[in-house]
Amino acid sequence: MSKFRWQWCVPMLVAVVATWSALIAQDANPKQEIRLGNAVFPNSAAVVAAGAVCGTPEPTAEQRAEVLKTLKARAGAMATADETIVIPVQFIHVMSGADGFISEQQRVDQVQVLNDAYSQYGISFCYDPAGQYPPKTVNNSLWFRMAPDTAAEIACKASQGVSPDTVLNFYTARPESGLIGWATFPFPKIDRKIDGIVMLDQSLPGSLETPYSNGNIAVHEVGHWLGLYHTFQGGCDGVGDEVVDTQDHPFPDSGCPTFGTSCSAGVSSPIKNFMNYVDGTCMSEFTPGQVARIKATVSAYRFQLGDATCSGLPAGCALEQLSLSLGKLLSFPLSRDDLDGLRRYRDLVLNKSEIGRELAQLYYRQGSQLARVMTANPQLTGEALLWLARQMPKVEQAVEGDGIVRLSATDFEIGLKLLRQLESKANSSLHDDLARVGILLRQAATATPGYVAIEFTPSEATGPAILRPQPDPKFTTAQR
Repeated sequence: MSKFRWQWCVPMLVAVVATWSALIAQDANPKQEIRLGNAVFPNSAAVVAAGAVCGTPEPTAEQRAEVLKTLKARAGAMATADETIVIPVQFIHVMSGADGFISEQQRVDQVQVLNDAYSQYGISFCYDPAGQYPPKTVNNSLWFRMAPDTAAEIACKASQGVSPDTVLNFYTARPESGLIGWATFPFPKIDRKIDGIVMLDQSLPGSLETPYSNGNIAVHEVGHWLGLYHTFQGGCDGVGDEVVDTQDHPFPDSGCPTFGTSCSAGVSSPIKNFMNYVDGTCMSEFTPGQVARIKATVSAYRFQLGDATCSGLPAGCALEQLSLSLGKLLSFPLSRDDLDGLRRYRDLVLNKSEIGRELAQLYYRQGSQLARVMTANPQLTGEALLWLARQMPKVEQAVEGDGIVRLSATDFEIGLKLLRQLESKANSSLHDDLARVGILLRQAATATPGYVAIEFTPSEATGPAILRPQPDPKFTTAQR
């Protein structure tokens, strides 16, 4: 893995110098000037040659050997795991005066880019500015110019980072020589106080128009954070990035090539892979082997991911936290068995349908806001929860049977009316999402003689997987 500072990886400097002409040849825009922070590069090839794409410090040979042994032991079981983990993102913006400002829209767009890349593989990210992890801003000109493995980085992260075992600490700054980003690996003997990723503020969506400002370099750095190496790791040494289905190649690609030099004649390097050095605008994929390695890494070294939520509530169904909030105001009508039934309906019915996945995603995206609205309106909430409790036998029958929930026409209309009433109490964002829930329910409903059938037809996923939290750790299978 290359380093931003030359003394970290002298062999990489030799390789870059030796292949300079090849980098220029494959750069789709060799004359496009690129400004990154205070540094200006003539083209993408120059950015790559300067080591400015990624400065993630490389693990030692001893660490790599230990990690590989551990991951091999877990790879088989984790490769088929289908549990989705939701990771809260804690944005920490380091500024110098007015420089380094990041807008709310940029944060939202950056999380969407992460989800576009990862959620189809069972890793999703959430961000709630009104939740447990609102964005933080710190004004410090020294930290604003921090670089990897420096006193400034350590001081900044030690004072600003939160919950490294359960949260992605996402820092933005402006390293003086144009470095776009770096990350910490999750492996043993790496200081947890500096955990997270650091991104050039101008690399987030909506920043300067460069090949690296669409948010995909953050996807690259999160790949390191989840245990992936560069696809060109080790060159043609036969070990490479320790992933069998990423073609090894002797040096990083740059620009947007149509074919890249690899270690096998006539075979292209992985020119669209997120862990290569192609332009951010040309990154679009992980391989199945990389996904398996991520899952094995999470199992071994980031196993607490999923234990936190953006709302700060226990991971699991937000209705459980609502029951605690409303406990002094009204009797909560849903039992533990009911809540478990809702989870099973989500897993076995909603997750297998395009419409069902969108419905669940809307719920988890707005969980904390919905809980606040319901807590503030206990009478309406009581009516809604009593309605839901009355429908639970039909939901459980659907889970055990054909997946179709059969409601009376009256119950269906009452449910939509309660939804509209909650919608009227919500802010604009939640209001729009609750309106969308109503639309999706109507799409799934078919009137038949005597009842309304709500059916979410199974379909192949064509978009991101749902934001699905882990079960509440305090509510184990043994307790059910």
